[in-house]
Amino acid sequence: MKYPVVVEPGNDTTAWGVIVPGLPGCFAAGDTFEEALDNAREAIELHLDALLEGDGQIPDQVPIEEVLRNKEYRGYIHAVIDVDIERVNVTLPKKVLRALDRRAEVLGLSRSGHIAEMAVGGFVARRDGASKFVTDIVRLPGEQRKKKAAA
Repeated sequence: MKYPVVVEPGNDTTAWGVIVPGLPGCFAAGDTFEEALDNAREAIELHLDALLEGDGQIPDQVPIEEVLRNKEYRGYIHAVIDVDIERVNVTLPKKVLRALDRRAEVLGLSRSGHIAEMAVGGFVARRDGASKFVTDIVRLPGEQRKKKAAA
């Protein structure tokens, strides 16, 4: 998916700012033009993930021509960011889904975020918008009791 963006140039005291007109509330910044675009790509991906987690609806893309004609964005640098959002459906038993949901809740993650974390580890986006570096296996209280009882 290609998203037109507008970039406000930075200088020695301000960052480069990026607005994504087709995704209200989606913006990014960076100390350099390249960093700002990289951060914008990540912001778009996270924004789309949040929309899909919410009501499952992604707004129609705004054509670049419309952004170019918009007087509000005159004087900005115009660019297009290509993001690869591929969704797949997975069928799992309800018991497994309930366990995933419990673990995700403990970690402060969505179900999809938790599955991604288990697959690749490292930084994951939490529901509250923060990032978390996951290094430890988090056990649920019930699992800890079972482990102690088995010992």
